[in-house]
Amino acid sequence: MSALSRRLRRPLEQFFVRRLGVGPEIDDLVQEVFERLLRQKRLDAVDRLDGYVFTVAANLLRDRVRKHSAQGGRDVALDCIPDLSDNITPERVLIGKDSLNRFLAAIAELPERTRNVLMLRRFEGLEFKAIALQLGISVSAVEKHMLRAMDELSRRLDLE
Repeated sequence: MSALSRRLRRPLEQFFVRRLGVGPEIDDLVQEVFERLLRQKRLDAVDRLDGYVFTVAANLLRDRVRKHSAQGGRDVALDCIPDLSDNITPERVLIGKDSLNRFLAAIAELPERTRNVLMLRRFEGLEFKAIALQLGISVSAVEKHMLRAMDELSRRLDLE
């Protein structure tokens, strides 16, 4: 669970901030997601764990909104919380899997340093200066690696 927490804590925080704005309750909501996951008996049997985690987060927001509105308050509209079941078709699932596989393959084909810079920036959310310090390279080199990564991904995924 600690590896999952390390990997998804920041994306969960961003998930809640996008829907609620910055506030002291963000950490509490993230913690509640992990508490709900700990209560699950067969979490290891879940196929798409990341998607399941964000479904738990969306459900937590819905519960929070219902509870808050029952108490007479209004700070979040239910329509800002995505309904994760809308428009899920087998075709969309296959298209999504194919896109993800192409994306992961394109990332894997990047040179190691470029891939590391991309991962630290996009998935860890580090600033260029922090990446430069961590990898022992200049900020300019980090910028060049990011440009190379984005150009390569755009070219390989036909995003141009």
